[in-house]
Amino acid sequence: MAFTVNGIQVAGSGKSAYLYALAGGYTGTEEDFNTALGNINNIINSGVTEEYVNNAISTATNSTKQYVDSAINTAIGMAIISSY
Repeated sequence: MAFTVNGIQVAGSGKSAYLYALAGGYTGTEEDFNTALGNINNIINSGVTEEYVNNAISTATNSTKQYVDSAINTAIGMAIISSY
């Protein structure tokens, strides 16, 4: 679903959070992913430690970096091939 504000599309034109999660190594179903997102307040309020949260952020950051690095390397490779 696309969202438009003052005639400008501001959301909905790119990948979903689930697709980014898959690219970052998530292996669950989209339904499981959405359930986990829906339960985030319960998880936060259940006494999750700061260390756990920091580890989760670090893991997500590393997965995103690997995904971006891979995309950049692919783009560079394609540019080199197309220049010949």
